[in-house]
Amino acid sequence: MTAPEAPIPCRKNPSGWDIDRTGRDGLRAAVRACRLECPLLAHCRVLAQSGAVRTQSMVWAGIVHDERGRPMDLDDATLRVGTWSHGRDTRIPDGDGRIFNGHTGQWERPLTAG
Repeated sequence: MTAPEAPIPCRKNPSGWDIDRTGRDGLRAAVRACRLECPLLAHCRVLAQSGAVRTQSMVWAGIVHDERGRPMDLDDATLRVGTWSHGRDTRIPDGDGRIFNGHTGQWERPLTAG
């Protein structure tokens, strides 16, 4: 797949798609951007439905997913999103400890407790 000409919203601010780093309003904005602005929406939907990517704790293909990868309802009053996690790294490392950030397309090092 080649890079599209149009900007990819989640690459501008990847933390805005992370349920542990963004509140309800930010996640709603991410969902809107995914659904209305992203040139890769159809591709992301195929990846998510195929199981080729882990959708835990993030907005992926215009859907907010919890830490187990299940769709979340942002209108649920009991839902906890945002900075309540106190730096918990919800990304999932590979066997070597590297983490692939699907939004940036980059491999990252795990967050370390500071």
